[in-house]
Amino acid sequence: MFRFFITCDANIETGVGNASISMASMNFYKFIEKRDYGTSLKRLSIIFLCRSPHLEFKQRIRHSKKEQVLYMDIMLDYHEFVAMTHEQRVTALCEKLLQEMPPIVRKYKFDDFDLDKLVSSLTSWFVDHGFINHF
Repeated sequence: MFRFFITCDANIETGVGNASISMASMNFYKFIEKRDYGTSLKRLSIIFLCRSPHLEFKQRIRHSKKEQVLYMDIMLDYHEFVAMTHEQRVTALCEKLLQEMPPIVRKYKFDDFDLDKLVSSLTSWFVDHGFINHF
């Protein structure tokens, strides 16, 4: 069974924590995980990283072949997120996920993982719930 996980590491004033909770409810996980995307990747973990720039955080990407898990940070601009409304943050998270996750997953050339189907499922969920207009 495929597992999809979203969390964040962000300063509270950015609102990324609340926005990520809004975009990824329990029903979201059920919707994504009930589909079959292949057997070569068991879990995809996304960490939205939005920290004060002076901390100089770097993007981390890690693939565990043994566990068949891909972990990745998606870097967010601290100053942009502090200035956004909650709705703008949710939209920005959805768009960043759809823009940045696929190229990273493609680099690993998983045998039978259906990335296009996952992206289609994510896009469908985000559009149907009004988080984005289209992608």
